[in-house]
Amino acid sequence: MRRSVPHCRRLLTALFGIVCLSILAACAVPGIDPALQSGHLEAKQQRLAQTRQDLEALERVDLLVDLDSRRLVQALRGQLADALGDVPGWSGDDVNITVSRGYLALDLQGRYGGPADEAVPVTLFGELVPAFQPGRLAWRIQLTHASTIPSGALSPEAHQRLETDLAAALSRKGVDRFLLEPLPLGILEAGIRLRAPFEVVRSESRALSGLPIPEKSAVLIGPERTRLALQLGFVPELPYCEPTVGIGRAGFAGNIENREPVDPRVTQARPGEARVFFSEITGARAPTTVVHYWFADGSPVAVSSLNVEPSARWRTWSAAPDDVSRERGVSRWQVLVLEERSGCILTQQTLEIVRDSEATGQDKGPGFEDLDRLFRERTAHLTPESGTDAPAVIALDRRFLGMALGEAMYDLSLEAGLKAVRPEPLRVNLRLGAPASETLSCDSGRCESERVCALDFERCPLQRDTRDCSSCLLRNPLNNRCLRESEDPICLAARDSENERLDLERQACVDRETAQRDRCVRERERTLDACRRRQSAETGACSAQVQELADRARALRPIASLVGEVTLDGALDFIFSEFRVDPDLQRIRMRLSVDGSLASRGSLRFIPAADLDALSRCLTSRTAQLDDQLSLAPWRGGVVSDLDIEGSRLVADWSGLVQRLDATPTPASQFFTLGEPVLDTCPTGLEAARLLDNSSGPGSDWLRGFFELDMHPEPTRITLLPAYLQVGDDDWTGEPELEAERVIYRVNDPN
Repeated sequence: MRRSVPHCRRLLTALFGIVCLSILAACAVPGIDPALQSGHLEAKQQRLAQTRQDLEALERVDLLVDLDSRRLVQALRGQLADALGDVPGWSGDDVNITVSRGYLALDLQGRYGGPADEAVPVTLFGELVPAFQPGRLAWRIQLTHASTIPSGALSPEAHQRLETDLAAALSRKGVDRFLLEPLPLGILEAGIRLRAPFEVVRSESRALSGLPIPEKSAVLIGPERTRLALQLGFVPELPYCEPTVGIGRAGFAGNIENREPVDPRVTQARPGEARVFFSEITGARAPTTVVHYWFADGSPVAVSSLNVEPSARWRTWSAAPDDVSRERGVSRWQVLVLEERSGCILTQQTLEIVRDSEATGQDKGPGFEDLDRLFRERTAHLTPESGTDAPAVIALDRRFLGMALGEAMYDLSLEAGLKAVRPEPLRVNLRLGAPASETLSCDSGRCESERVCALDFERCPLQRDTRDCSSCLLRNPLNNRCLRESEDPICLAARDSENERLDLERQACVDRETAQRDRCVRERERTLDACRRRQSAETGACSAQVQELADRARALRPIASLVGEVTLDGALDFIFSEFRVDPDLQRIRMRLSVDGSLASRGSLRFIPAADLDALSRCLTSRTAQLDDQLSLAPWRGGVVSDLDIEGSRLVADWSGLVQRLDATPTPASQFFTLGEPVLDTCPTGLEAARLLDNSSGPGSDWLRGFFELDMHPEPTRITLLPAYLQVGDDDWTGEPELEAERVIYRVNDPN
């Protein structure tokens, strides 16, 4: 996968939703900062110090969410009480969420351990801690301590089991998180209108989607409003695995006991405190495998493949590599969880490792007022100009919106294939004028013959009888050499007779070859003479035709007409691609591609002029039926337009353009070569192209294969979607308001 950066209504919607539930979990009936139980004081001081670190770590603020603490907490309290009903052995639903300045205090009171008459009264103290992950904002319950009455009536094992069961119940109810699916940032719409030679309109649309990745965040909890600042990344079209498996609880922990995480860590840990990563896979209907990818300070260090059996919830985990932990001073662990078969990302979490000197809570830290001032300074560019009573207000940096839209559209293309039919037949009524005489020629070339009349004596070879007719009369007895020879007269006579016969046969062969050569020469001369006589006659006729063409050209008198009707239809493909949006949302660019083919069907008639003289011998009337498929040469071009704001839309109005497309083969070449060629009997070199170059009247461009498409891209619209949040059974929405530097969503409860 590639990319980086989010936006739009849904983005805001989702992120807004995230934050909402987060705040829900954290806020109590707000008011003046109430006195907290002593067990909360140290945790609150640590949280304020952590908030300061988070604010200072933000390199930029892309998204600001401002929430009504009271309304959101009221909705969350009921969900927490409902989740407690799923904890085995728990009775009672006394849930208190107190919004302290910079801190969300959680107090739970009930009975736990067995039947109602045997259960032990229990009070749990803790806080709600936000943990931002790709696709979700998780609110973890972090218990600082628990008390029982009478003291010690609940064993340490029972305390651990209660905490584990409570975390599992919250996960099942979805209270501890707000899941973000791949979000449509908006709807991109593009289209085309053809005005000539067709009348047709076609539009296509595509949802822009992607997943916002919280890179850094800071939350400041206030008695009346709770604010969330996010530095975001963006991944377009990130795959998700909801149809196959889901992810429930997931996070770092110190260890695993009885298949449950012990000493879970949400955002920070000291060295050695977070040794494992726990994940709960839900809804597995068949055996599958999930993979934990471990990263240390951004570098991959381990891959663990974990088998998952069919189960409503399957708990599994992997451990950080010991050698990396020992050899490196790791400052940040990151785990990416994927389903192996599909490659879909289930979750991704990051844990910061702090040394004792860096750990939060080691100094008194800032007060709430200082944090409030710092928060307002960091988010001033996103703060709405006027206040609001809306339950939630979301502000997005407009430059970030432009970046997100650009990322989402980077590889996007819209294809509009259409059938184009010309509503009225194309009427052809051409007057074909005489071409300039200097472009014609009566020079038919020299008469030449390719016949070769050469003697070939290789077929008459000279053959001789060379037999030896000698014999030895006396030999040397010492070495058997011949001392005296004589020739046999009978042998000599036979040899001479054979050579005489061979001489006669060769002479007869030479005579035949010579006679054949002479016949060839005579035939060649007769052919050349006939050619010269024919050329002489044709040159005379051609000269008369050229002269007539010259006279008609001077008098502007046509030599023929071409009339008929033709229907045009075709399949045209338009592709809109390479969309580029300026970060300031001032302009948009795209590439338009046109391809396709056309069909010509109809009847054409070639009619020579009635007063022809010499030309009447080569121009004859002819009618032909056309049924041609013509291929259009593709065309591609880039266009650019300003972007205007129309409510919740960014609109680009393009200028129209007329583009000539060439067709191959041309209709003229089809007509003039169908059946008996029309112009082949004219010795002047008269061709169809020259006739069409001197034509006038409707249909000329079409016959030469020139098609002018009067194209006008329809307005390209990017419709931003509203922010959306579900709180309990209510759906809250807010329409986008585009301002100079930001996009504002005022999310309201419909009730």
